[in-house]
Amino acid sequence: SVTSYRFELIVSDGDLFSEPDIVTITVLENVPPTADAGEDDEVDQGTVVTLSGAASSDPNGSDILTYYWTSLDATILLSNVSSSAPQFLAPDVSDITDYMFSLYVMDDDSLLSDTDEVTITVLQNVDR
Repeated sequence: SVTSYRFELIVSDGDLFSEPDIVTITVLENVPPTADAGEDDEVDQGTVVTLSGAASSDPNGSDILTYYWTSLDATILLSNVSSSAPQFLAPDVSDITDYMFSLYVMDDDSLLSDTDEVTITVLQNVDR
């Protein structure tokens, strides 16, 4: 929501009064940021995969985002869970396997986004 405050100033020298000068200050509500974990993707096993939260945003504009990535599979280790673009090595799989990752972001006012998820499908490389 938006709140506006109106201030009016009139000055006097003791005899005469000035015309009023008016200023309006508008205060915008700080809205939580939006996490965007990127598009689902398919990769070959043994591939270095880079996730991307770069499309995450804060509608308030200049707020700094902090990234929090989580692998929903304990066997996958991300290189830097507080980066906008962490990496992992797609494991060898015996069948096509989906791995899910979640991302939430925080702005510089400590407001948290909802979680967004991305699925990376690891394909079995039959040439290996």
